Amino acid sequence: MRWTVSEIQHLINIYPYTMNREITALFSSRSAKAIKRKAEELGLRKSARIVFETYSEATKLKWKQNKFKPEYTRIRQIEGLKSRDQRGKKNPNWKDTKRPRRARDGWKYREWRNSIFIRDNYTCQITGQVGGKLEAHHIKPFKDYRVLRYIVDNGITLSAKFHKSIRGKEALWEDYFKQIIRSKSNDKPC
Repeated sequence: MRWTVSEIQHLINIYPYTMNREITALFSSRSAKAIKRKAEELGLRKSARIVFETYSEATKLKWKQNKFKPEYTRIRQIEGLKSRDQRGKKNPNWKDTKRPRRARDGWKYREWRNSIFIRDNYTCQITGQVGGKLEAHHIKPFKDYRVLRYIVDNGITLSAKFHKSIRGKEALWEDYFKQIIRSKSNDKPC
């Protein structure tokens, strides 16, 4: 679709002093890309005043105090909080050591978890939910009892919803969970 003479004249009058979203609203039949392309053809540029209005008040204040260089501000605007001078070792939160492997990341933990699901037939032992979001719960706390971490009798299958509801109250449920595990081991044929 060709630009009419009146549209071109209107664009010349408003482009340098109007925000892009307002321009696209005025030319609703044109895409933002088409408007920008036509403005570049006509040699129109945005006014510095309009660009300045898009910054926050804090940034404007720093700009007025000559604390920002234009290219630095543009980089900050593009990258957000991660500026070029704060990546990697220059970041104040940088830790020079590699993250140690967590105990719950390994194959041993996955094997323990799967064996509990198989033993409990993929069923929550409290609510009776079959399948869905299930979690393997340590009866004796994982962090306190290192020896019992991967012992199958120290685990029970719970639904994610129920598991979340007993957080902080594990000690109250401990005896009940042990009772369920004991009854399961007694039911197995030798």
